[in-house]
Amino acid sequence: MLMENSPGIDKRITVTDAQALGLLIAGATCLRLIFAQTGLGIDETYTVATSRNFHLSFFDHPPVAWWLSWLMQTIFHSDAPFIVRLPFIALSGVATWQVHRLTKLLFGSKAGLFAATAFVCAPALGMTSGTWVLPDGPLLVGLLAAAICLARLLFCGEAKGWLWLAAGFWGGFALLSKYHGVFLFLGTGLFILMTPSMRHWLKTIWPYLGGLIGLAVFSPALVWNDEHHWISFAFQSGRASQTHIHVLRPVLTLMGQAVFLTPWLWFGLVCAVVQAVKDDGLNRRKRFLLCMAMPQILLFTLVSMGSTSATLYHWAMPGYMFLLPLLGDWLARLHARRPVFVERIVRASVSFVAILVSTVTLLWFLPFKDLPVAKDPLAAMRPLDGFNAYLEAEKLSAANLIVAPTKWYLAGQFDYALKGQSRVTCFCEDAREYRIIAPLNDMTGKDFIIPMPMKNAEKSGQDLIPFFAHIDRLKDFTVMRGNGVLEKFAVFYGKDLKRAPFGTE
Repeated sequence: MLMENSPGIDKRITVTDAQALGLLIAGATCLRLIFAQTGLGIDETYTVATSRNFHLSFFDHPPVAWWLSWLMQTIFHSDAPFIVRLPFIALSGVATWQVHRLTKLLFGSKAGLFAATAFVCAPALGMTSGTWVLPDGPLLVGLLAAAICLARLLFCGEAKGWLWLAAGFWGGFALLSKYHGVFLFLGTGLFILMTPSMRHWLKTIWPYLGGLIGLAVFSPALVWNDEHHWISFAFQSGRASQTHIHVLRPVLTLMGQAVFLTPWLWFGLVCAVVQAVKDDGLNRRKRFLLCMAMPQILLFTLVSMGSTSATLYHWAMPGYMFLLPLLGDWLARLHARRPVFVERIVRASVSFVAILVSTVTLLWFLPFKDLPVAKDPLAAMRPLDGFNAYLEAEKLSAANLIVAPTKWYLAGQFDYALKGQSRVTCFCEDAREYRIIAPLNDMTGKDFIIPMPMKNAEKSGQDLIPFFAHIDRLKDFTVMRGNGVLEKFAVFYGKDLKRAPFGTE
């Protein structure tokens, strides 16, 4: 209350808060720039390789991440990891400010600083989503921008209809980044229905106009899906299909989510939720955050109970992000009673993420063959260099052949390594985006180079025979992928494709 009634003190604290937030964003951006020196991950390589040409949308996700990668490659004529990651690093700096802004609107500036610091210290939110070429970076910015508009509208006395339009726009941007954006619209509707004092908005045109604007922003993905038989929606919904029930799997999923956030941060989020219910009986501001957060967390935790495919821990991270303001408020209150304890936790968390990023980056540049470790933990991020040289040594022209690995992620890695010098597809049923941009059923009569992992290569090679007029096994391709170990691929040369494999037409 003293801050609100004392302009001089308020100005001094505001400046201090602004400086602290600026230092936090600058420091986190430096860490992300350091982290960006490492090689592309499996999903990143696939995204960068399949984004060389502009399309309205893509098989796996809506298009924003692909568009950003395409834009950087077009401007800089480079697909180097540092170059294609720059927009995502910039977006994460914006998201850090947005977490502070949203929390400040709801609970004050001090809580905002704690929440923004927690965002930076959560590896799956502040570092990987804030650096890697993935849909999550732009998704978080869209979600937070929409939530800020809604907070101003619903809690800060700015009852202006245009804020509904702005929230709809940013919600549409979130949807255009990743299908998780739908939870923003569901959470907003759930909050209004659960809060009698907010239901009057349902009698106005503004929420519906905002929804229409969101739908218009999302429309490129809808148009693309309509042209491709809604294949992206079918793929994503199929990942949650149920078979046998595994009662304990949600517990394991929660443990995995805790690791992705760091266990102490996850525990703090749980404490903040419990404290919010206990102390305030879920006042409107905290109910708003829980309506945004819990549907995502509960869905992606419970669906693991019977999902036929792996439930990835980062799927629930946008939900946890909406709990950060609750954590900031809880820490701000705790700091008033136990400042030394809270400050030690904050310093330890910041130190941990700084050490983690520095260690990973150091491991990237160290010569692993000289270290006493069993395996390079970053081997999957090291590129498949040398395949062009391999083709030349075999007297094969990359320009006249189609390279078709037998896994979608290997197709991405070979495609990235070939730098567009050869057409690449995937000789498999689960071809993902290659099913769209390089369909096998359009390649009958063509000659193929098919690299595949050495495991079961003989049997897999035999399985290729019915599809080609003639097939030969070439010399194995070997590549250094860390720790001085050469990874081997069996390579087959298939002449004159007679028909595409089952499931790829």
